Amino acid sequence: MKRIATALLCTAALCGTATAAPAPPTGSGAPPSVAEFDFRYERSGGFLPTYDSLRIKPERRATAKRSRSPLDPDGTKGVLTSRFRIGAKAVKRLRALLERADFTALESAPGHGTCADCRTYSIEYRGHEVTFSEAAIPDGLASVISHAEGIIVRQLPFH
Repeated sequence: MKRIATALLCTAALCGTATAAPAPPTGSGAPPSVAEFDFRYERSGGFLPTYDSLRIKPERRATAKRSRSPLDPDGTKGVLTSRFRIGAKAVKRLRALLERADFTALESAPGHGTCADCRTYSIEYRGHEVTFSEAAIPDGLASVISHAEGIIVRQLPFH
């Protein structure tokens, strides 16, 4: 009888320890490879409202968008769109800038929509999104913005 009770206790103990480990928090661990890189950048608003965006999906599939007219931020007159395969060097540079800024530790700026005539930014990387206005750009993100805008301009130059 004692052996059966011991066996039951051991079985119960083993079952209790067989639970899955908790999932790591978003953005933890090594940065994504160039092939796995997933990123979204949007800029809208301003004194003459415009809309720019850059979306980079895994396998370096990218889409850049820009409103055709600064007086047409919602795209009723059309949005210029370019779909392209972004270079590995550009992805590595963007990834390095995001990691240097410790992006997943940043928080959205409070009241990001309260600045009149300011541009509003939204950046998503490694499952984490940060939204802010040009009046409150988080440390380290100015270089990310500059790089993303450079990619958009190379794909969709101003006419």
